Amino acid sequence: MNLKAINIGTPKTYKHNGRTFETAIIKTAIDHTVNVYSDHIEGDQVSNTKNHGGIDKAIYLYPQEHYTFWQENLNCSNLPSGSFGENLTTTGLLEDDIHIGDHFKINDVVVEVSQPREPCYKLNMVFNDNTIVKQYLASNCPGIYLRVIQTGSITTGDAITKVKQCPENITIGALWRLTFHNTKNRNQSTIKAALRIKELASSWKTTLTNLVV
Repeated sequence: MNLKAINIGTPKTYKHNGRTFETAIIKTAIDHTVNVYSDHIEGDQVSNTKNHGGIDKAIYLYPQEHYTFWQENLNCSNLPSGSFGENLTTTGLLEDDIHIGDHFKINDVVVEVSQPREPCYKLNMVFNDNTIVKQYLASNCPGIYLRVIQTGSITTGDAITKVKQCPENITIGALWRLTFHNTKNRNQSTIKAALRIKELASSWKTTLTNLVV
């Protein structure tokens, strides 16, 4: 498992579909060591603090392996790292292998898996395609949000090591499908089990609570 890229962005104003809004979803890869704080990576900012950032969503990780899927579906041969608004582009960490609550170490930083990423309309703006969010929700490529357990610094190329595993908890991939796929036949016992996971982000618990019947 490896850290292939660190991507940061600052809020800027954009227009899309007649709407004007501010977002920091556009990220640029950097090639120097950065500090990782409890709620963000050095140099990275969010514009909508109600729905982005914070302790439960301090870092957004996206597997580089998914870029092949998107390049084929978008007929785009070259997507730069950070294209999906992720802070960390990685290899070897896939949603079906990663459980809520798992811990990973990158240099001296320790992070904890908290939830998948739910996309908003701004992702459509990035690709100038109003179907991207729909495609994203239908895919198995959500990416992973992390909270910071131990602050420190990271550099592109750092190895990533799993230091705690929670196999009793639901995986990111299974949680994603439970929430957004097979919506007419959701497994209620799995929803209730997921709600009992203490490491699951509170905002996702709210989403799951609304699915209980």
